[in-house]
Amino acid sequence: MRRFWDTETNQGRIPTGAELSRAAGVPPATGLGRRKRRAWEAELPDHLRRPLAHAGESR
Repeated sequence: MRRFWDTETNQGRIPTGAELSRAAGVPPATGLGRRKRRAWEAELPDHLRRPLAHAGESR
């Protein structure tokens, strides 16, 4: 799973939790990919992190 994450982020693409789960052979319904994505996303440089909307703003 981490190898897939590193490969994708090195190409400037952030995989979804479901993509991470599938890459590891884990059913997406377990939530493991989502948990790992949240943890690993915190390690990314600012320009690769997804923008967060502030309270009251619509996207």
